Amino acid sequence: MSGTSGTKASIGQRHAQLQQQIRALHAAVAACDPDDDAYAGEYERLVEATRDLLAFEQQMPELLAEPERAVSERIVRWSWRGQAVLAAALVACVFVLDCTWWWLLLLLPYLAGTVAGSFQTIRVTGHRSRRNAAIALHAVAVLVVLLFFGLLPMWLLAVIIPGWLGVAVTSSEDPGNTGPKGQR
Repeated sequence: MSGTSGTKASIGQRHAQLQQQIRALHAAVAACDPDDDAYAGEYERLVEATRDLLAFEQQMPELLAEPERAVSERIVRWSWRGQAVLAAALVACVFVLDCTWWWLLLLLPYLAGTVAGSFQTIRVTGHRSRRNAAIALHAVAVLVVLLFFGLLPMWLLAVIIPGWLGVAVTSSEDPGNTGPKGQR
């Protein structure tokens, strides 16, 4: 986690620099006579520095959460990719092991959903829920494999299908997607 503490330190350092700049500009404005020509220029620089500080402070939560979001993005992406490979392998097993073709009704949507899920965009808001959903998908996949090979009873489809739907709903929710496209 040294990267996270380094990020926090650099963000804190930038914040302190902006505050110091405002203190220095405030001192310069206070030292000027309001009737002096330089007063308006110094005052404008103070206002601009204050705007910069406020803009930076609005970005701070996202900047601080970025390292954890990046970890979530890797977990989600590779979890969904792994699930897509598993789904493709099970589809192949239907043909190789000469299983009933009814399995394709379950496995092809699973394959399509996991391939689509591997391309989702992970934003700062909601990244933890997507990470948890990707991890929960592994538990559902274990049940699918055990069910496919006949190690579990078929009635467990009543657990698997709602599990997939729950993961799909959790992964499709994007509570913070109010900004422009491409914003994280």
